[in-house]
Amino acid sequence: MFVMKKPTPPFGTDAQPVKIGTYSEVVFIRKGLCKVAQTSTRDRLLKMGFKLISEEGKKPVSKKPTSGQKPAAGQKAGAPGK
Repeated sequence: MFVMKKPTPPFGTDAQPVKIGTYSEVVFIRKGLCKVAQTSTRDRLLKMGFKLISEEGKKPVSKKPTSGQKPAAGQKAGAPGK
């Protein structure tokens, strides 16, 4: 999920958001900010002048088990991860 900011008016309100239709999703702009789920939509809005505020993505998963976790299939307990 990406949070983006629109640089020019209209910015929209909570009661009346500005709606932008893209190929893959519909984006609602409230108070100048919007949330975008897909990278293709993010790229399109960046080309339109929007600014990327934050990126909420998945955290990278460690292949090495930490204490309390079972080792992955095919990996011995105590063996270092690759």
